[in-house]
Amino acid sequence: MGTDFHFLEITVKTLCGFVVILLLTRMLGKKQLSNVTFFTYVTGITIGSLTASMVIEPDTNFFEGLVSLALWAILTVLVEFLSLKSSKARVLLDGQPTLVIKKGEILEEALAQCRLNMDDLSMMLRKEDVFSIKDVAYAILEPNGQLSVMKKKVPKVYHGTTCTFKNQQQMFFPQSLSWIATLLRKI
Repeated sequence: MGTDFHFLEITVKTLCGFVVILLLTRMLGKKQLSNVTFFTYVTGITIGSLTASMVIEPDTNFFEGLVSLALWAILTVLVEFLSLKSSKARVLLDGQPTLVIKKGEILEEALAQCRLNMDDLSMMLRKEDVFSIKDVAYAILEPNGQLSVMKKKVPKVYHGTTCTFKNQQQMFFPQSLSWIATLLRKI
């Protein structure tokens, strides 16, 4: 009977914990997934850890765990509200973007402040389809750890060809093979 009760208790606690996590994620909003900063990352881990302790640990009072979760969620909402209303609080809580490449030059001091090495920067640039620093005008390390890249503008060179269509001579600039094929079908 003792193990049956323990099994039933764990089942009820798990179901309640699941419902609480579901409600908290709805209350905390989409930022938890869409724009993960270090604070929102730690908050997610903490809420999961509190819930797991509340459900699994036999010494943890279930209702005290609920109060702890509710308090953590309320504090998180207050901090996010504060960061929405105050730019100073937002910078303090979330950090600010850091320019790491300026006019094609790597800003080594900025990399050091962000604790980012050249291998990490190169990997992040490759994710943005940049394989040479020379192709980058600016790169900014965002507070959520993503790299925003502005590539240097490369002038497009078109080689024009003069063609005659139905006794009309005109200059055209081929955009793609399918565009050329469409023009040739009109002849």
